[in-house]
Amino acid sequence: LNGKLNNTFSLIKNKKEFTVAFLGGSITYNQGWRNKLSQYLTETYPQCNFNFIPAGIPSLGSLPHAFRFKTDVLDKGKIDLLFIEAAVNDHANQTDTTIQRRAMEGIIRHGLTANPSMNIVLMAFADEDKNEDFEKNAEPFEVKVHRQLAEYYGLPFINLSKEVYERARQGEFTWKED
Repeated sequence: LNGKLNNTFSLIKNKKEFTVAFLGGSITYNQGWRNKLSQYLTETYPQCNFNFIPAGIPSLGSLPHAFRFKTDVLDKGKIDLLFIEAAVNDHANQTDTTIQRRAMEGIIRHGLTANPSMNIVLMAFADEDKNEDFEKNAEPFEVKVHRQLAEYYGLPFINLSKEVYERARQGEFTWKED
């Protein structure tokens, strides 16, 4: 939604070096989606030398990410593609919505200032705490912040929280057994 990854695909095809950074909490830190995506890119585009920057730290949300973004991501080199996730820990840490918005926007603006052609993908990962809002047909605040910023800046947004909720509701899997 909102934006495309045109810069990413153009650079991967025409450049020998490409840097992908992953900024998030424990879901980003642990083995899983980050490793699978890194493997996918490496196998799909073998002509390109990828540099992956794993900047996940468990329990951290948007505010601490904003303070560590320069040191843990931007100081590592020119970033071509950035994935950001803070919705799970912003909820768990009960981060004020205004603080979430300012921190996430600071990360986006700082990233685009450092490299205006950087593609940024915002993501809202799933956790059971968001289900109550979805059951009331409401959008969790943390998801809303990510979505609104993605819309404003024309960035792709992946709402995994809603996808997982819908698929679990249809009986495809459960939180207890999967």
